[in-house]
Amino acid sequence: MKNSQYKFLILVLFAPLLCKCQIENKETTLNFSIGDTVLFEPCSGKESYQFIDLYTKTRIIDTSLWYNEETGEGFYSMFFLTGDLDGKRLPCNFQKLTATIITAMQVKDKNTKTDKWVVLAWVNKKERRVVWIEVEKALHAGEVRIKH
Repeated sequence: MKNSQYKFLILVLFAPLLCKCQIENKETTLNFSIGDTVLFEPCSGKESYQFIDLYTKTRIIDTSLWYNEETGEGFYSMFFLTGDLDGKRLPCNFQKLTATIITAMQVKDKNTKTDKWVVLAWVNKKERRVVWIEVEKALHAGEVRIKH
């Protein structure tokens, strides 16, 4: 085997171990992995969290789309781009509950056109409920804590 083939083989074999995220800005560095737990802290809003949305899949279209549960790859397309969803701000009655991190990604902010990090996490996989967390803002506001 050529040297480049060895490198590819090593990456494929150890890909699940490399699925760690590191988010950095001027003030903080955040490290977490797929499968880590998000704890919802006491709500800072009156009725809902300011930087966390709750999505429930209400209709599933039979599709060949899938996602890799070890890396989160393909989750966004599978969950958000097929079928129907109900979405709303996460209600305050979720405080002290937890969610499991599925994936993280950078998206463009609609207003500022700057990149921002979001974390997607299962609140209830059986009921197909996912939270979309603007992670930097939610952490700064004290809305979430991440447990490894």
